[in-house]
Amino acid sequence: MKCNALSIDKTRTATRLCCLVFASVFSLLCLPFLSRAASTLVVPTQFPSIQSAVDSAQSGDTVVVLPGTYMEQVVIRKDLTLVGTGAGSTTIQAPAALTPSSFGSTSIIFVTDAAHATIAGITVSGPGPGTCSSLTLGISVAGDATLDLKDSVVSHIRDNPLSACNFGAAVGVGVPSFMNGGSVGHATIHNSVFFDYQSEAIGVVGPGSTATITDNMIVGSGFSTVRPQNGIFITRSATATVKSNVIKNNLCDIPAFCGNNPMGQNQSAGIFAANAGPGTAISENSISSNDVGVYIFLGANCCEVEENQLRDNRYFGIILQDGDNSASENRIVGGQSGIGVVADFINTKGTLEENKILKPTVTPVAQLSCCGVQATVVNE
Repeated sequence: MKCNALSIDKTRTATRLCCLVFASVFSLLCLPFLSRAASTLVVPTQFPSIQSAVDSAQSGDTVVVLPGTYMEQVVIRKDLTLVGTGAGSTTIQAPAALTPSSFGSTSIIFVTDAAHATIAGITVSGPGPGTCSSLTLGISVAGDATLDLKDSVVSHIRDNPLSACNFGAAVGVGVPSFMNGGSVGHATIHNSVFFDYQSEAIGVVGPGSTATITDNMIVGSGFSTVRPQNGIFITRSATATVKSNVIKNNLCDIPAFCGNNPMGQNQSAGIFAANAGPGTAISENSISSNDVGVYIFLGANCCEVEENQLRDNRYFGIILQDGDNSASENRIVGGQSGIGVVADFINTKGTLEENKILKPTVTPVAQLSCCGVQATVVNE
C-alpha cells in the first residue's frame, strides 16, 4: 500500500502526541518515587553531637539521640524531627558557655527560620552558668518557626542559684519587640513536664505568636522569696489555647512586694494573660496552690475562661482586671476569694456565669475599685 505525505505527517503527529502523553504520565506517577526518601541520623553512633547531625540533615529527616547527656546548644533551621529515647534517658544539658541569638537571648534549643520542628522524648535542662540572666530560655521558637513539643521534660531553666533577674522560661514562643525588634513563633506543646523555672514554664509573646498548650504538668518552685513566677504567660497580643493542663505551686513570698492586693502588690499565677490577643481560650485546666489560679489583666474581651477546676489558690481563683472579660462554669474551692473583678486603671466589667465557688475564707466574689475607675460584676 502506498503512503502519501499526508498520511506520514498524521502518523508522526500521533506518535509525538503519544510520547508527550507518556512523558506527562511518567512525571506524574513515577517521579515522586524517584525523589529522595527521608533519612534517619543517629547520635552519637553516626554523628558525635546533636548539632552536627542537625547540620547534616535535610528537610524531612529524623535525628535520633541515643541515651546520654549532651552538653550543647542546638540550632534548628530546617524541617526535621529530633527524638530521644525517652525523657528519662536522653538529656540536652546547658553547656558552661552559651552563645546568644540575634535577639540577645540564650537558649539550649533555638528553632528559627520558619522551620517546622518536632521534638519528642527528650529532657532539656539547665541551670545556666551564671547568677543573672545567664540562661534565658530552655527552648526558643522565633523567626516564624513552628515547634511541636511532646513527651518531654524541660527543667531547671534558671540562673544558678535562682535569681530575681529577668527571664528564665522553659519554652519561649515568640520574642518581645524590645529585644532587637522581636519575632513571631508558633508551638503545639503537649504531654510534657515543666518544673524549676525562673520566670515561667511557657511564655507566648507578641502579635502573631500562637500556641496550643494541652495535657502538660507544670510545677512551680513553691514559696519563692526571689521573684514571682507564672506557670503559663500569654502577653503582648499573642494568642493561645490552654486546655487540660495541671498547674500548681506558683507562689510569691517576697515581703511587701508580693501579697493579696492585685492593685498594689504582685502575685504568682498558674496562668497569667496580660494583654493577650483575642481568641485566647483557657479551659478544663486543673490549677491549684498558686497565689492566683487564672489572672486576666488588660486585653478587653480577649479571653474565654471556662470549665476550669481551681483549688486552694491562696488569694483568688480567678482575677479579671482592667478589661471587660468573662468567666463561666468554673469550679473554685478554697482561697480567700473565688473571683476578683478589679478596676485599677480603667472601668472594668466582669461577666460571671454559672461558676461554683465553695469555701472561700473571705468572699466568693470580690469587687475592687481604685483611682477613679469602677469595677462592675454582672451575674448571668
